[in-house]
Amino acid sequence: MGNQGVTNILFYMFILLISAFVIANTTIMVVSKRRREIGILMTMGSKRRSILMISLLENMLIIALAFALSLCFVSGLYPAYSAAQLDPVEAIGSE
Repeated sequence: MGNQGVTNILFYMFILLISAFVIANTTIMVVSKRRREIGILMTMGSKRRSILMISLLENMLIIALAFALSLCFVSGLYPAYSAAQLDPVEAIGSE
């Protein structure tokens, strides 16, 4: 049992590490595609701290939104399937 707990912890840490690399790679690509927009913001007087905060907030929202949407999708599969399989006559008559 002790080895299984250690293996689980290592497995979850590995998954988190891979996820962090995927998120970092995506963020690097977004920043490289938005270099021009970032430069325009800086020439208009935006501070480096503002650019940093905008990027971090965008990343947090994207990750949270993607997680929430995927969780809602998976959670809603069975109820949606059940709703699609209802017989209309039985559904109306059950009230």
